[in-house]
Amino acid sequence: MYKSILSVSGILILGALLLLVNGISQSFLSRASVDLTDEGLYTLSDGSKNILNRLEEPIALKFYYSKTDGNQYPAVKLYGSRVVDLLKEYERNGRGNIALDVYDVRPDTEEEEWAQKYGLTPLPLPSGEQLYFGLVAANSFGEEELIPVFNLNRQEFLEFDITKLIYALSMDEKPIVGVISPLKVEGVEATQPQPGMPPQAQAGRPPWVFIEQLHRLVDVKMLGVDVSEIPEAVDVLLVIHPKKLPEQTRYAIDQYAVKGGKLFVAVDPYCAVDASNVSPENPMMAFAADRSSSLPEMFTAWGLRMDEKRVVGDLHLAPQVNTRQGGLPVRMPAWVAYGESEQSNDGEALVNQSEVTTSNLDTVIFAWAGGLRVEPKEGLEYTSLFSTTKNAMLFEENDIRFTPDDPEELMRKFTPGSESYALAVKIHGILKSSFPAAPGANENETSVDSTHLAQGTKKATVVVVSDVDFLADPYSVVVQSLLGTRVVSLLNDNLVFAANTVEILAGSDDLIALRSRGRFTRPFTKVQDIEAKAHEKWKAEEERLKAKLNQANLRLSQLQSGSSQSGELVGFNNEMLEEIEQYRNERKEAQKRLREVRRNLREDKERLGNRLFLANTFIVPVILIFLSIFMYRRRGIGKRTRSARD
Repeated sequence: MYKSILSVSGILILGALLLLVNGISQSFLSRASVDLTDEGLYTLSDGSKNILNRLEEPIALKFYYSKTDGNQYPAVKLYGSRVVDLLKEYERNGRGNIALDVYDVRPDTEEEEWAQKYGLTPLPLPSGEQLYFGLVAANSFGEEELIPVFNLNRQEFLEFDITKLIYALSMDEKPIVGVISPLKVEGVEATQPQPGMPPQAQAGRPPWVFIEQLHRLVDVKMLGVDVSEIPEAVDVLLVIHPKKLPEQTRYAIDQYAVKGGKLFVAVDPYCAVDASNVSPENPMMAFAADRSSSLPEMFTAWGLRMDEKRVVGDLHLAPQVNTRQGGLPVRMPAWVAYGESEQSNDGEALVNQSEVTTSNLDTVIFAWAGGLRVEPKEGLEYTSLFSTTKNAMLFEENDIRFTPDDPEELMRKFTPGSESYALAVKIHGILKSSFPAAPGANENETSVDSTHLAQGTKKATVVVVSDVDFLADPYSVVVQSLLGTRVVSLLNDNLVFAANTVEILAGSDDLIALRSRGRFTRPFTKVQDIEAKAHEKWKAEEERLKAKLNQANLRLSQLQSGSSQSGELVGFNNEMLEEIEQYRNERKEAQKRLREVRRNLREDKERLGNRLFLANTFIVPVILIFLSIFMYRRRGIGKRTRSARD
């Protein structure tokens, strides 16, 4: 029996069976997959599946990937194969509405020409060639959306970016964003010259750049400040500086939120761009003007609290500003600036990197912002987007009212606190109304207003930011006129954060629910631990050497000073030479130890790599072989036992 299996005919039969099984699996099991990754990196979330299930028209995905040229770069090769696998998962879950094509873009080919026509962004290679790594999506109406290039630093949001692309193509029309604001965010039209009117009132002003950006993304509807109901067609409600809004307007906002609406609310304890109560003829009115705004009733129902007149300050996050022409930059403690992956002194993240709207932002600046405190309500989820360190403080109203833009004066008034504050918070869940009844309703009547909702039945999403100025042009952009053309340059990522937030809110609930996923590139934590320990040891050795060097320099200076005063040059010079020689010997010994540390680091990494190689190459196959032998022997014993019984 054993000889027949090992015979040539037996081997041929086994080979034929292998080819047959492989062909059958390719034909019938190609759509079957098992995701064994720790965070389900190859399994679409429920939000993505829901969006795919609602597709009514086919969408073509064209992945232009320079696979041949990119294979020489391990990071690109690995990420490229993972993107292909994830796109196949979209095709599998698309119920026939997703068609995927993968193109290997080579220089001087038709694929490269099409990638250029679509506007994909090539990555330059050291060889001078270009690497394409982008996605084009098109629906049956000829509309196209694209990801110009997949960013390796944005791996956590790969699923979100692809799902957002598909969702944008599945929408029939632009979402509607309603705007409520007492500020002239939509601009002021120029008027005819009138006697006695100041020139600035006649010239008019353009809309805020933020509003201009929104017009490109969504359909913007200005609702005014005196509304009794928010139209049902409004997909997102944008409330900017809700200062002294009428009760019926506040009630309309409340009911829109309770019905499961999506809101972006910007309030402010001191809005510098609010000049509604300031007369050019009486500049002193600026000191007494109320520039604050809030929605206290709704904040209480939503589980938020903000001191309406107090401004948050944090020296750790205070940016450098110029106080006067030619003066040195100084810190502005009433402003809060966030850099990429900003952290506090104790390593705590101050910018939420797991949220799509706040990840990969370079710089965001809030001016005279308020401090938000979360007082959780049952059934609501709270996500802090930006927060201060625990050393932040709250400036009193008078500190800001009279010297709002004097950083030196504010620095003298700054006293570190012991509490952290949020500057932007996202709330998600079933909201309760902050109004017992509709305005004007008689609470003594037994009948209840049927249109009033005391509690919602659908989850709402609300993003609250405790600053308004960050949206205004002076604090977010530079506008110049070039040959009669208005040229806008971004000062920071303020408007990027705001536009991203509105765009995400304008999407479906499934799109909002998408979170960051794990990274495809999984580092060897053991190797990193070894490197970190060696680095700490090397750093301690380096600090010791620096201290020794400073001590020797100090002693050398003392010897030189003593020698010049006493005139005993020979004795002191000998002593100096002895100490210098001693320092050189110690430095040589330290360098030797430093080489040993580096060698040990290299050897530890090599030993770890060898163990991983042995485990992958020999140990796992040996385990499988022994397991097969054990199962075979167990099966043979079972057969012999049954034969003996018979």
